[in-house]
Amino acid sequence: MRVKEYIRQVRKSYRWYQRYVGTTVTWYEFYEETSVPTNIYDESPVANWHPGFLLPVMVVIRDEDREAPREEGFYTGGSIHLTFGTDMAARNGMTDPHDAVLHLKDRFYWDQQYWTVERFQISGRLKKFEVVVGCDARRLGAEELVNQINFPPA
Repeated sequence: MRVKEYIRQVRKSYRWYQRYVGTTVTWYEFYEETSVPTNIYDESPVANWHPGFLLPVMVVIRDEDREAPREEGFYTGGSIHLTFGTDMAARNGMTDPHDAVLHLKDRFYWDQQYWTVERFQISGRLKKFEVVVGCDARRLGAEELVNQINFPPA
């Protein structure tokens, strides 16, 4: 079987799997051009995201909440791992799903909570084509959204 035919079969299988087993998240891409970063607590009141779009994901692995020590005291937070196909992402509105750096400030909404992307892993290489993305994220606390009046975008 030629590589392109194999990739087509893999993508077809991903679509089938996502349709019967997967779920969707609302994905918000960070809008770098209109955002003004600040060095205070790594937050910015002038951070912007593009309007959200539904992204079909094949797998969601949610880690249980843990307490992590911080300077301010203990902080309870959860983490999550998503897996989705690069063609699913591009077809549903994601800008270049093969560019990990572009998506490191993205956010998504799932299970009535907002999550921020911390790791974006493009993998599943078949010859020179990557066909799947793994994404690690942490849950945003309500206090992290207080100064961000532009999130979620309308």
